[in-house]
Amino acid sequence: MGDNTADDGETVIATLTGGGSTYTIDSVAGAATVTIADQPLTVSVERWTDGEENVSDAVFRFTRAGDLTSSLTVSYTSTGTATSGTDFTALSGTITFAEDEDEAYLTVSITDDATAEQTETIVVTLDTSSSYELGNASDALFVRDNDRRQVRWISDGTSSDPYS
Repeated sequence: MGDNTADDGETVIATLTGGGSTYTIDSVAGAATVTIADQPLTVSVERWTDGEENVSDAVFRFTRAGDLTSSLTVSYTSTGTATSGTDFTALSGTITFAEDEDEAYLTVSITDDATAEQTETIVVTLDTSSSYELGNASDALFVRDNDRRQVRWISDGTSSDPYS
């Protein structure tokens, strides 16, 4: 019933009694039982904000739906074209939801590495677990560079721009 509490499901028993001139109740089918199953615990990740060197950090948003009655630690891996420890501070590989919390944020500290680069990516992928199901299992955010590319003109009129 959307109560975010794990249980064996809710049961509703409806019994019709009475009768009258407008309807008839069958004595055999005078009651019905419906069991409402719990929503499975589901975890997702999404890009919240991109980052830029020397301007802003990047943020991933993790969400969960289902049983929120206890804390939950979710493991993830990070990949992409940005280099951990050079372009951003290394990530721990886990995010923890507190009890009754349905979202958690992972701030990625962007490093100003003084190297001219194209926009890079950081991809977070949730690890599978028997404790939860995966919703959106992976997402990427962008790290924009703030360094200017140096173009050297050679005497024959060509450039030595490594990005051209």
